[in-house]
Amino acid sequence: MESKANTGKDNTGKDTSDNKDTINSIEKDTFPIIGMSCAACAARVEKTLRSQAGVRSAAVNYASATACVEFCSGECSPETLQEAVREAGYDILIDKDEDLADEAEKEHQKRYRSLKRRTVAAIILAVPLMAAGMLFMDSAWSKYVAWALATLLSSGSEEDSTSMHGDSSGTGQPTWTPLWP
Repeated sequence: MESKANTGKDNTGKDTSDNKDTINSIEKDTFPIIGMSCAACAARVEKTLRSQAGVRSAAVNYASATACVEFCSGECSPETLQEAVREAGYDILIDKDEDLADEAEKEHQKRYRSLKRRTVAAIILAVPLMAAGMLFMDSAWSKYVAWALATLLSSGSEEDSTSMHGDSSGTGQPTWTPLWP
């Protein structure tokens, strides 16, 4: 965290010593963000952070999954920022005691493994679906098999948009149980 000394005057020469937003109380910190899946998620987190009282500036980097926030410590705290981000459906790691980079990396690896399992399951269902639709298209049973496989494929292949782009429960998990992991 950075703090700057209060000189009592701003860069225009105006006296700021009695201003409640003195430079002494401005903090700048970088926090890891968990649960973002696209640039729109990053924009939503940034908008949420900027709308908090006491936040002077906020910049969210989707590629590094971090938020750089400049805030007035008298009006705002990391805990209030975390609460606001959680309400938007994401999470912000503020704990200074733990190794935040490792925790964020574990969450990213967990999401990667989940996407990998879903992709393999989708391929396993898509191959017989294609075979039933192409090779056995004249058989009476093929349309029922194709329908069943397509239903399974579509019901578990995508998370619903509220959980993918932040959900109101703050868990970051699907709000329904998929038929396959």
